[in-house]
Amino acid sequence: MQIVGYFFILKNTTIIYNFRLQYDIVIGLEIHVQLNTQSKLFSTSPTTFGAEPNTQANLVDLALPGSLPVLNEEAVKKAAIFGFGINA
Repeated sequence: MQIVGYFFILKNTTIIYNFRLQYDIVIGLEIHVQLNTQSKLFSTSPTTFGAEPNTQANLVDLALPGSLPVLNEEAVKKAAIFGFGINA
């Protein structure tokens, strides 16, 4: 933001400020998507709709010490295709 100001001195030492503000308008969108993959992004746990709670988890999902995540290759391919499709 840049402030450009002018002031005028009138009778009886009255000071009037005339400020002109210059803004850069930036509009951002946050979009959440769910890819139609068979497993989660960083684990091999399934993503079956309607399953019982806490049944689709493994050691990586529980963040147990020593467990390392593995990136879902199918999700990366679909995300890349989506990104190219929207010219991102």
